[in-house]
Amino acid sequence: MGKNFMAMPPLLKLLTATTVGVPIFCIASMFPHQSISVFGQQITVSEWWSSGAGLTTLVVGVLMLAAGLLMLRRSRYGRPAFILGLIAVSLSAPLISYLTESDFPAKVPSLLSNLVVTVLIGLYLYKSRAIQSYFVADSTTARSGGK
Repeated sequence: MGKNFMAMPPLLKLLTATTVGVPIFCIASMFPHQSISVFGQQITVSEWWSSGAGLTTLVVGVLMLAAGLLMLRRSRYGRPAFILGLIAVSLSAPLISYLTESDFPAKVPSLLSNLVVTVLIGLYLYKSRAIQSYFVADSTTARSGGK
């Protein structure tokens, strides 16, 4: 996978590296004796997990991590999984706000900007010739028996 990471175009490397962010946050939120800021409101780790917000973040984290691994493996499912992960990240914000009874309405513009960013990243993932070449290289290698 290290070889595949090095073969990625620079922006794809960055996008793939971001897929570990949510799982890292999720692991960090499991440690007791700390509070978590949710839209400016401090809640305890216990409240975070008992409200369902922790589980929501865990699901999104697993989705993003799987997307990153699929892109590292040059799987044809990597790009759609990454886009699905971005959508999940965007939709998790209002859900977490609801679960933790935080004030989300002021954050609606960020939800819309996340949608725009997701569309732009999706276009990049499918229209960039460098990325198309990165994913095609794997299918060519697979057909030739890995040689």
